[in-house]
Amino acid sequence: MEINMDKPTIVFYYTYILFSLKTSTFYAGSTDNLERRFKEHQSGQVNSTKHKRPLVLIYYEAIPDHKRAQVRERYFKTSWGKRFLKKQLSCLNSPVDSGSSQSGTFNRTTLIAKLINCGALSASQVKNLFNNGAVFFGPVTGSP
Repeated sequence: MEINMDKPTIVFYYTYILFSLKTSTFYAGSTDNLERRFKEHQSGQVNSTKHKRPLVLIYYEAIPDHKRAQVRERYFKTSWGKRFLKKQLSCLNSPVDSGSSQSGTFNRTTLIAKLINCGALSASQVKNLFNNGAVFFGPVTGSP
């Protein structure tokens, strides 16, 4: 845990999961500034995701230790980590009555509807998503 002695605050590091609305794939990363890093992903400044935009931040964990955040990121890239995320995000696999035969696909509208049904998005976050193409929220369910 890092504590800034000038200002008594704890510095958090974030492990996060992005979902590509273009390719329907996930991306795991870690950073010390989640908002800045997400903007970098959205603007195409990150090579590994620049061709997968638009992206939605669907999960993150705040961790008070840099090395643990990096370990957690690597974990999410393993088969065990993918199983954990699948369980955490299982509500995304629930059916949504979108009025189309493609309700099981991850298009932008269906994903938003599923996130609302899971309780992961509030009304203000939905408005922000439509206005700015970005949304920030925490884990869909509790941390492990």
